[in-house]
Amino acid sequence: MLQRPRSGVWRAPHVILCVPVPVLQGSYGPTESIAMSPPLPQWKENSIQDMTCSPSLKVYAKFSRRFWPADMHGMIFALPNLIPEVWTDHGSDNILCGFTMASWAERCGSMPPAKLLEAFLEQLDRVFDGKASGAYEGGMVFDWGKVPYIRAGYCPPSVTEQEDTRRKLAEPILYDTGYSLHFAGEAANPECYMTAHGAMDSGARAAEEVMRLFKSDKTTGNSPSGLQQRRRLASCLAGFDHDKMGR
Repeated sequence: MLQRPRSGVWRAPHVILCVPVPVLQGSYGPTESIAMSPPLPQWKENSIQDMTCSPSLKVYAKFSRRFWPADMHGMIFALPNLIPEVWTDHGSDNILCGFTMASWAERCGSMPPAKLLEAFLEQLDRVFDGKASGAYEGGMVFDWGKVPYIRAGYCPPSVTEQEDTRRKLAEPILYDTGYSLHFAGEAANPECYMTAHGAMDSGARAAEEVMRLFKSDKTTGNSPSGLQQRRRLASCLAGFDHDKMGR
């Protein structure tokens, strides 16, 4: 059963949970957390709390002309520059994207957007002999760390992680009632985390788990026991083609 204060109640035998890790961790208080009843098993709770999820911020700037090399993919900057990475869009819109994570994102997020854009242009001017300011048409800042129910970018490897943390985070919970709880998101992909396609792959994996359980339920016409679910899900995972989904 899923319940939200303003949206009523939904009932389902199988649920896929794909919220950001800070929400699972309860890092921003009860209004941005999910209350579990019964509580998650300790092994699952440990895998969630072991993860480190960093804030993320992007700065976008649009220019009247391209002043960087046509074959440039991006640039990496060292301190004291404010933005560590800058990427191109390879299109005709002449947009550069400044990308920050962790302490870099926190530092940039503490600045007013107008000041951050100004600092971004100054950084580009130092590389391109003042051409950035002369061609600048406008820009924007997006800070995932300030968005409710998100609060982060992705989960990089960290010293708090165990060797099997991500595998356990991805593992579904099968209840004796026949119900199940499945997990998706980039952090729940042990092989391809920190990427959008890794998140999509994990969603496909979780959906495949649920679909196979539904198909099995329809075949038998009965609500499966916890043991039956474990056997069916083991078969599901054994048959899931990760390479195919990755392509």
